[in-house]
Amino acid sequence: MDDGAHVFDYIFDTLRPQQTYAIPGVPLRADTDTLGAAGRAAARDQHGLAVVLRLEDLMAGNPKGKVVKLLAAVSAEPGDADLVIDLRAPNFEPYVAFANALAVAMGKLGDLNQFRNLVLLSTAIPDTFADIAKGTDQIPRHDWLFYKTFLAALPSGMRKPTYGDYTTVNPDFVARDMRMIKAAGKVIYTTADTWATRKGVAFRGNEVQMHSHCEEILKDSIFQFQGPAFSYGDGYIAGCAAGLEGPSNQTRWKEVAINHHITMVANDLATLAAASLLP
Repeated sequence: MDDGAHVFDYIFDTLRPQQTYAIPGVPLRADTDTLGAAGRAAARDQHGLAVVLRLEDLMAGNPKGKVVKLLAAVSAEPGDADLVIDLRAPNFEPYVAFANALAVAMGKLGDLNQFRNLVLLSTAIPDTFADIAKGTDQIPRHDWLFYKTFLAALPSGMRKPTYGDYTTVNPDFVARDMRMIKAAGKVIYTTADTWATRKGVAFRGNEVQMHSHCEEILKDSIFQFQGPAFSYGDGYIAGCAAGLEGPSNQTRWKEVAINHHITMVANDLATLAAASLLP
């Protein structure tokens, strides 16, 4: 930061007075300063930390030893740490071959039960929607579909990771000055297996198009609209379709997409967990 403080120190010192629960996520290749700041946050807040491994970290030699070394550097035990396998946006297909290879790679980490939480994080959302067709289109939720395949491919007795994703934003997305870009008006709507999209012309100057986009979402079965009570995002879409909400701005539509997505994923996970309990 401008005053020389490490970003982690700044973030956690700012969150702490607000009584906001947060833990530092530390990349396996973190530098000494980052390790020190993460260790300070973990020691002060007593919430532990997360160790973040990329796919290339798993494939490299001795990832277990590197995780042990990192935890020792911040004076943490595995039981105080979450282990996050961050695949980012890989090529998931073919699912079974990738699942088998990933299970073997994760086996190199030793006893996965020693960690507080185990998370598999990834996404299949594109970093740009320029190639998405105007009108209605669909993008497969490869991350979610792969996750279910991966659980089935795990060796007997191996710990099952928790699912995580990047909502409807690709991790390689670069924020740009939207005043300089003629981005299309669009709505991204998460369904059971896809992101169904409704895309039109340039948003600026044509904001009224969002009303017709929302009308299509309500009536086209591709979107599998969950109803206005499902989430805040669904309520806004229904209100916009009825003319009760304005077209707002592009930040609002990103918020709508993310809010619906998180609610949908929570529902997906609850359904998956319930199915695993069936005889």
